[in-house]
Amino acid sequence: MQPRFEQFISEKQYLQNVTPATVDWYRHSLRWLCTESPTDADLKDVVFRMRERGLKPSGCNCIIRAINSFLHWNAMGLDVKCSPLCKHPRIMSMKEPTLVLPVYTAQQVKKLVGFRPKGFYERRMHLLVLTLLDTGCRIGEALCLHVGEVDLDNLLMTLDGKGGKQRKIPFSMELRKGLFRYTREFCPQTHMLVFGTRHGLKLDRHIVARDVRLFCERLRDALSLALKPFPRKHKSMETKPELPVARRGMFKSAKSRR
Repeated sequence: MQPRFEQFISEKQYLQNVTPATVDWYRHSLRWLCTESPTDADLKDVVFRMRERGLKPSGCNCIIRAINSFLHWNAMGLDVKCSPLCKHPRIMSMKEPTLVLPVYTAQQVKKLVGFRPKGFYERRMHLLVLTLLDTGCRIGEALCLHVGEVDLDNLLMTLDGKGGKQRKIPFSMELRKGLFRYTREFCPQTHMLVFGTRHGLKLDRHIVARDVRLFCERLRDALSLALKPFPRKHKSMETKPELPVARRGMFKSAKSRR
């Protein structure tokens, strides 16, 4: 990385006390700039390359915000707040489409809640999904949760949010049961992470976000398969007409229930 980029990140880190996640964001975004003093043509080329790589408008705007922050610092420094009156070069934000986010239905959520995990890894993943459903917290916030920050008596947990801001949020009695059983067996000490590794280390939020998505998709696909109607007449029922009356009754009752 070029010297001016490093100086910008250092001042942001030590003078404005940005979080490590913000530092990583700046490092990732500034890789798209090829020079420390870009021209308008260079800035347009950045957008062209991002779109050619298949980035969505929301992803491009995320990188554009970091680059514009560097461009303002490079021209004005940290003491002057950026405004529309600034004359330094900048990249215009892209128009983002307004989409309706897909959500799980009540039946799919019931399937997630009713899943019976086996072993440490499935139990950790299932409890994490239940925590996200119950509290609405971010995955990064849940992964930083320590056992001592979970108040089982008052049904409160303390989360470390974005920007180092803590907040207390409530959780349900059903989640308390899962937290109590899990922490008693796998992380009994107050300093241990609730959703850490077997050795007490912190998990990477990007990997866990992928695993949570795959876990939910697997259960959702299993639910969709379970909801598919059975054929009206199975071939095995045609070749075995001598089924007992009680067994034929079971098929009939099951079909009527469906």
